Amino acid sequence: MFASLLVSCGSDNDVVKVDNPFDPASELVDSVLRNKIVVISDLHLGNDLTYSENVKHLNRLNQFLNEVRASSTIKELVIAGDMFDEWYIPTRTNTYENKSQSDFILKTVAANKVIFDVINGIISDKKIKVTYIPGNHDMGFTPESIDLAMSGVNQARDKEENGLGTYNPDNYPEIAIEHGHRYDFFCNIAKDGADPNVKGTTFA
Repeated sequence: MFASLLVSCGSDNDVVKVDNPFDPASELVDSVLRNKIVVISDLHLGNDLTYSENVKHLNRLNQFLNEVRASSTIKELVIAGDMFDEWYIPTRTNTYENKSQSDFILKTVAANKVIFDVINGIISDKKIKVTYIPGNHDMGFTPESIDLAMSGVNQARDKEENGLGTYNPDNYPEIAIEHGHRYDFFCNIAKDGADPNVKGTTFA
């Protein structure tokens, strides 16, 4: 069973305590089967909460991820791109502040600690597989940088193209999950464009 869930994130005041929406009572039988794949994207977690675009939704996101973690029927969480964001910054801002990409990632993790604590908890529980796919706002991050934030996460990346990935969930070869920026003229990647060691333009 494949479940793609669209969650509307309201303000902090919209967070309410409810039974786990992933585990309807009708599904909780003696032998619970983990058969759901939850796909989320575009979290845009920034490393400076004074201007990050998702700040008002962090509490709802935290609740959502905890519901995923507590579920008895979810077998995989797929993060389909734009989990991180090195684009959404004020103009004339030095994105990496003359530091490394690793420093940028670690600062993002620290700024969104409550979120990464839950995600890394899901990974360490080893009950739910967590898969990351690059998006256009985080296509330049190396696998090593992503692993700094989410140690042991499964990364779906194209072998021939940096910054792109298509994911076929286990036992579902007919399903292809990706962020979609490879099909966007403004976000499509030039050859070697997302390789941090190659100078030049990032976009086609």
